[in-house]
Amino acid sequence: MAHAYDTWLEGDLGINERDQRFAEAADELATEWADDAEKCREADEFNDGTFSGEHYSALERAMADLDGYAPEKLIGSQALARLLELAKVHGEARRARLLHMAENELMARECGRKAA
Repeated sequence: MAHAYDTWLEGDLGINERDQRFAEAADELATEWADDAEKCREADEFNDGTFSGEHYSALERAMADLDGYAPEKLIGSQALARLLELAKVHGEARRARLLHMAENELMARECGRKAA
């Protein structure tokens, strides 16, 4: 099955349409990579240490709070809600980095070389 990024590489599109197709292709590739453990690890390694000290302290407190809960009481708890709220920041950062990686990969393919 053809992917948007395959079509983008093959197409002869106008500037606006080309930019739109590139964005769609990069988004599709980043979404595909979200299920790739190696790509996620690469994105996460890039983001390691980029959050504020306050964020990491809050994350550590939330994880320590989880230690006091029995697994069957965790669903619906404030401790889990705090941890999930903190996790959103990490998920957004991962998705943004995967998109950046996908854009670089597509540009490298267009130039006929593999992204570093």
